[in-house]
Amino acid sequence: MIIRDREVDNNLLLNTTIFLLTGDIETTKFFSNLTSACSQLGYFIEDVVKSKITYPIVEQRELGFRKGKYVLFKPKFNKQVPDFVLVDDVNKTINIFEVKINLRNADSKKVFGEKTKYESLKKYLDNIYKDYSVVLYAVDFFNLNGIRRNIKLYEQSNVLRVITGQEFCDMIDVHYDDVMSEVYKHREENQKFIKEYKNKLMDELKEVEFKKDINLLSFL
Repeated sequence: MIIRDREVDNNLLLNTTIFLLTGDIETTKFFSNLTSACSQLGYFIEDVVKSKITYPIVEQRELGFRKGKYVLFKPKFNKQVPDFVLVDDVNKTINIFEVKINLRNADSKKVFGEKTKYESLKKYLDNIYKDYSVVLYAVDFFNLNGIRRNIKLYEQSNVLRVITGQEFCDMIDVHYDDVMSEVYKHREENQKFIKEYKNKLMDELKEVEFKKDINLLSFL
């Protein structure tokens, strides 16, 4: 996942929290780039996982009409669109996965809304696929150290189980380390971006100080 310098109209950044706190447009642009990359990380993880799945990825209309295990990516059930669905037509199971990269920092209002969404989805699938056992999972993808902050809010739902990224990958037969290696792959490039951005700011600052000195000399 590469951090990029986004072409953003400075006027659109004037009311952001970073600018309001710092009053500096270049600092605001820098953190805007970081925030943009972080907000896209979830989609990046989904795409990487999808690319490494060995089970067949099929259309939603095929659910219930195949044999063995297969995956649906972003299917639409009623009004809900889960990230991944692992179906086993032999054992009659439907596992629904919602991949979260920031589960521990979710606020209680958002969690309550999502719990309601999951309960509605479970009810809908139980009614349509009566012969299947339907289980819903919230995937705390980056949680490997056992931190449980805010996870209990999800676990209070009777229809939802919280699992780690490692457990999710094991269930869909994907190597977790392979996914994480894709995340780490661009670290050097991202560090270079940060260093160059810092150097750019320092050069601009030196230029301003130089002009101040020139103006002072002219005055003297």
